[in-house]
Amino acid sequence: MKKILLFLVAFTSFTAATAQNFTANGINYTITSATTPSTVAVATNSAFIGVLVLPETVTNANIIYSVTSISDNAFRDISGLTSVSIPNSVTSIGNNAFASCTALTSVSIPNSVTSIGNNAFASCTALTSVTIPDSVISVGNSAFLNCNNLTSVTIGNSVTSIGNNAFASCAALTSVTIPDSVTSIGDSSFTYCYVSSFTTLLFLISSLNFFVSLSFTKKFRLDIG
Repeated sequence: MKKILLFLVAFTSFTAATAQNFTANGINYTITSATTPSTVAVATNSAFIGVLVLPETVTNANIIYSVTSISDNAFRDISGLTSVSIPNSVTSIGNNAFASCTALTSVSIPNSVTSIGNNAFASCTALTSVTIPDSVISVGNSAFLNCNNLTSVTIGNSVTSIGNNAFASCAALTSVTIPDSVTSIGDSSFTYCYVSSFTTLLFLISSLNFFVSLSFTKKFRLDIG
């Protein structure tokens, strides 16, 4: 009898664990809250081709879930992904979420996202411009590292910290706008941005008093030819 009970407990636990993941319209999700308000995170996906438009809500087993986050490694190394539209329900983009998506040319980050994880868009070598909305508070380490076709970056008015190497080795970068809200810029955050003509480097950060020449060289190390 004890063996039967143990089997039933184990089976129930296994069923509950596997029920936390499901697929809808070809995208994998993980349930993050099964109670109202029900929420999911976009889970790891091994393949995708073309334009990705993530929904604000998704239904599974007659339950409507709000899509509130994109998990670590969700679309990492997917070379067929060309464009991403993130819904207004998402508040966080995980570490390596879109890293090495080498065909990704555009991403729409909504005014609901508050954090962009480490390496979130690293080595997205086809990405040409990024606008980080006012809702974002932190940009993670190496978030856009080695996006070597990135020419323009606009950082929203609520960002307080930019991580180490956040935009390092963005070789084509010609325009950067950083607002007054930024109080911390990590080491080498824009280093090795090799550009022949750096047309616009606009720093609206008069509150940061550490931008003496040594710090500037360390953090931005620009080769202006």
